[in-house]
Amino acid sequence: MTERIEMRRYCLSVLVLIAMSAGAAAEAADFKLMSHRAIYELSLGKSRQAGEVAGIRGRMVMEWSNACDGRTHNQRMHMEVQRADGGVTATEFTISSWEAFDGNLLRYAIRNHVNEQLVEEYRGRAERNGADGAGEAIFERPEGMSVQLPAGTLFPDAHSDKLVAAALEGRSFLSARVFDGSGEEGLNTVTAFIGQAREEPKIAERFPPLAGKQAWPVRMAFYDIDAGDERPSYEVGLNMYANGVASGFELDYESFTVLGALSRLDVLAEPSC
Repeated sequence: MTERIEMRRYCLSVLVLIAMSAGAAAEAADFKLMSHRAIYELSLGKSRQAGEVAGIRGRMVMEWSNACDGRTHNQRMHMEVQRADGGVTATEFTISSWEAFDGNLLRYAIRNHVNEQLVEEYRGRAERNGADGAGEAIFERPEGMSVQLPAGTLFPDAHSDKLVAAALEGRSFLSARVFDGSGEEGLNTVTAFIGQAREEPKIAERFPPLAGKQAWPVRMAFYDIDAGDERPSYEVGLNMYANGVASGFELDYESFTVLGALSRLDVLAEPSC
């Protein structure tokens, strides 16, 4: 279970990046997301099934920045899952990715360690044509793996732009196919429900870059694209801030939830292109 959870964490890491610059025009093409580093403390939310997960602790460090030709993202997460039988499973999850501004090229490297043993590694590049969004992901690791991307597929940052545009337009729902690089399971149908924008005064007091800015409550569900599942593999809830930061998030895996609380926020320098 833990291995699957950690690979799925990659999707959340990108969702946290959803943003637009303060005062940006209300067109997706004008978005420029803020470069920043955010640290989140992880804990157990709800445990709905006895005998499975007794506790969770850990930390996620996410760094996102604009480059001259695209957007780069680096994430490192350490999480310890305490089982009801007293055992502890420690996971270490790292991601590095770059996505072109036009949304047609994605490079990615993902590594997942469980109890210091490498259990999953994905590295490669994915390209889609600009006409209908179809394309292909070619992996260096595992060698020989490829994933066909159906028409309309989005990469993570392009999906973020569409989600922000939907929020600005006052829409409450968005559905899209998204590929994130995490192997054959990296292609998902993602549905998003968007609430009304609001301010969080207590959060703004702790983190000045969030002062005077509104956040949209968003709930996303991830479905395996080929499984025909009526129930999502997992869900993500977060507050989508207008400058690119999530003040907190909840990962819902049906039997239990993982909470992430923002503990530190650093604004990074923008490139001079």
